Order: sequence, then C-alpha cells, then structure tokens
Amino acid sequence: MIEKLRAALQSIDLTQIIIAAAGGLGGAALGAQKRYKWISTRMAARRARRTTLEELPSRMDAMSVLLESVVGQGAKTVGLLEEHSKTLNDQNHVLGTISAMVHGEMELDPTPRFICGDDGGNLNVNTAYARLVGCGRDELLGFGYQRFATAALNPGYKAGFTEATLQHRSFESLVFFRRPDGKVVEAQVRIVPHPEHEPPAHYWVGIIILARPAL
Repeated sequence: MIEKLRAALQSIDLTQIIIAAAGGLGGAALGAQKRYKWISTRMAARRARRTTLEELPSRMDAMSVLLESVVGQGAKTVGLLEEHSKTLNDQNHVLGTISAMVHGEMELDPTPRFICGDDGGNLNVNTAYARLVGCGRDELLGFGYQRFATAALNPGYKAGFTEATLQHRSFESLVFFRRPDGKVVEAQVRIVPHPEHEPPAHYWVGIIILARPAL
C-alpha cells in the first residue's frame, strides 16, 4: 500500500502543478483587473453625470441670462431701426416737399429757366424756355437745344461755358436761337454753379432774358 502511494506521488509532475497554479492565479488576476477597470469606468461615468446634474441649474441660469441679453439687444436693434426708418421717412417727406416747391417755382415762372450739367446738357427746362424757342420742352433736353442755338449762331458760347465750369464761376453771354419758324431770337443767358461756394458744382442753373424780339 505504501509502495503504491509512493509510486503515485513520484508520477506527479510538480512543474506542471506549479504552472497550472500560476496560470490559475494569472487568470484570476487578469479577471480582477478587467473587473476593476469596468467598475472604475462606471464610477467615473456616474461622477460625470452627477457633476452635470449638479451644474445644470447654474448652466440654465447662465443660458437664461444670455437669452435675455439677446432678446434685449434684439429689441434695442428693432427700436433703433424703427427710429431710423421714421427719420428717413420724415426726411423723404421734407425733400419731397422741397422738390415740389422748386418744381412749381421753376415751372410757373414766366422767365425761361433751365438746369444743366457741366457738359452743357440740359437736365430740366421750364415751359417759358420752350415758348421762347417755339418748341416742346423735350426738344430742349440734353443737347437738343443746340438744334436751335447752333454753333454757327453762337461761335464762342461753348468754349466760354466750358471755361466757366473749370473755374467754378458764373457765366453770362448773348445767345441766339433760331426758332422752327425761321425767326432768330436774341437773349441774354446767365448761368451759376450749384453749390456756388463748394466746388465741384453738381448742377448749373440758368435763366434766359429776352434781349430782342424775334426777327
């Protein structure tokens, strides 16, 4: 019996037993390490959620303040836009009134009047000017007046006006118009820059005074 037990013990490989034991301990350690990592991750996630929940009221307060600020700025901007729009409307109304007054004064004036650019082209003429020449108002716009106040009749007129525009000063000259019926009208033209004292001029405003009836 004793001999059999001794033979059985001798047949056992202690190295294998130690390796197996070590393997078991290693597996247990690896499992414990994975378990610890998982638990740590879960705990960190819980702490993060708890921190987020704790900070939520303060974040909501900050968001509320931001929204109130944005709404306030928006209301202020809308108010400024409305005030600016009202100011523009008031200015447009005033400018419209002034424009109507100037148009009425020019159109109803019995004195022939015109407004031209520094190139000499007419931008506007009144009815009295058209009656003086004996044509329609549209025929005098732009450079249409040159059909009646020809260069042959007024050889130095254009050069004189050009010089006056370059020097930003008033211009006066005799001018002759040949009417559609063939008669020639002699008149005195006076043109002033506008604005008068702040060159360059945006417009040139002129009047025509009849010097001698049509011949």
